[in-house]
This record gives sequence, C-alpha cells and structure tokens, in this order.
Amino acid sequence: MHDPMNARTTALSPLSMRSFQGCRALLRAAALTILLILPATAQAQTPQTTLLIRGETAELSGTVAGATVAPTTNPSGLTGALAITGSGSVTFAPAQVGNGVFFESCCDNGNAAYYKFTGETVGSVFNVDQGQITFYLKSRSSFLQRQTNAAAPRFTFDVRDNDVNNHLFYFYTQVSFGSLQFVYSTGGGSQYYYVPTGLEDALFGNGAILQVAVTWDGTTNQLYLNGALMQSASYIKPTPSWTAVSNFDLGAYELTTSGGFNVSDDVIDEFTVTSSAVTRDLSPPVVSVSAPQNGATVSGDRKSVV
Repeated sequence: MHDPMNARTTALSPLSMRSFQGCRALLRAAALTILLILPATAQAQTPQTTLLIRGETAELSGTVAGATVAPTTNPSGLTGALAITGSGSVTFAPAQVGNGVFFESCCDNGNAAYYKFTGETVGSVFNVDQGQITFYLKSRSSFLQRQTNAAAPRFTFDVRDNDVNNHLFYFYTQVSFGSLQFVYSTGGGSQYYYVPTGLEDALFGNGAILQVAVTWDGTTNQLYLNGALMQSASYIKPTPSWTAVSNFDLGAYELTTSGGFNVSDDVIDEFTVTSSAVTRDLSPPVVSVSAPQNGATVSGDRKSVV
C-alpha cells in the first residue's frame, strides 16, 4: 500500500517540495507553540467575605437595647449592638436560609429597632474601590398593602463615614408615584431601579423572597435581582474618612445624630459583603494557521491571558 503523503510528494518539483516541507515544519512549530502558551496555573480567585450577618438568633445575645450583635463573619474591631427606642422590637422569621431578621416599627425613631455597628473598621468592610453586597429580602406586604401602608422607605442597610450627612452605601425600598422602587448607592450618588408595572407582586409581593446583589469597581456599579443584571451605572468614587464615629446600620437609616429611622419590616437574610473577584481569562489561547496554495504562510494570534 502506498503512503498518500508520499504519493503526493513524489509528484512535486524540487522547489515545490522544499516549499511544502517548509510549510509542514511551520505547522509543526505552530502546534508546539500552542502547547507552550497554554495557561498552566491561571485560576479565578474566590472573593473574600468580610462580613456575614445571617439574621439568626445565635448572632444576638438578647432582645433588649444594647444586646451584642455577633455576625457569623466579622472583622476584628467591628462592634455591633441592638438599638431600641420606645416599643421597637426585633423579630426572627423563616427566610431563604433558615431565619432572617426584621425590625419594627417603621418609620420614625420613636419606636424602632435595628443593628448598629460603629468604628473605623466599618471602612475595611465597605471598600469604596471595589466590592459586592448580597442579601435576601422577604417581603411582608403585597404591592397594594405597600402602596397603602408601607410606601415610605424601608432601609436594608446604611453606611456613613465621619460626616453624619455622608451616606456612602445603602439600599432601600419605597413606593413613589405609584411605582415600586429600589434605591441604592455604592459610594457615590443614588441609583434608582423601577420595577416594571404589573410585576411588583411577582418580584416582591407578600411572602416573595428577593435576592439582591450590588457590585462596584470604583467607576461602575451593577444591580442584580434574582441573579439577573437589571442595570449598570457609572458614578464618581468618593474619598471617605473613616473614624470612630463611622457607622453601619442593618435595618435602618441613621439620621444625623438622631438615631435610626425607616427601619426594615421586611425580613433581611444572609447579608454578605465581599471583596470583588479577580477576573482571570481562563480560555485557552487561539492560534490560527493558514497555508494558501500560492506562497504558504503561517500566522499566530495569541489571546492574552491575565
């Protein structure tokens, strides 16, 4: 039996034979190059959790004012306490993962409760350069009930630096001009998401659990609801000043020196702050080889790998 390759080469002129052999050598070299440039150890880095509040009873030492709040994951130096005024109360209820926590009553500070953390360490949790905040919200109102009795803002969280008027990070729900809104900030300026008309109860009706994720990188932030990207917006990164008077409220809005307002009577679950993932391109390099009949050439186009 004749070798098909040998059968073809015997018909080539000496010049054509040298050209063919040169092209075949280049093809072999290109194949070797692919092996050399494959990323051997590139891996995506897992984001680091800097704060995790599950909303479980085990994280709270008691239900009276001043009770210690001990998050499941908590940086050293960040202290938390249960703040209560008047007949305010904290309650635990079934949520996405075990229990979550909600507070009553909205919306002034005369009869309110919430978790309050203070100190310079707040700045190590909420990094204006980059990060991600995720949590679940379990609605305790239908959209009709919310329009009628719960239209005012309900704050999931609020973060300030040493300026009592400088609210850097927050998320809250409200009904405004008949629309359900989610309002948030990741260090600079408020962003508004309007729930499409007719979808309010499906997304955040009574008993519905909404997964919220907000990410930021110093120039752009993104809002995800139930894993789907809803909107992306640019913003100007601030330069905060973190001191002993900086604060993070879970379930309330800290108004100047007057305490917490607009507490969340929707259930908060698995409140998590993480550093941003380091994005790596793990796809293999792409090498294209072409050998036209007239004047064989080989070209390589290597895709960059970070």
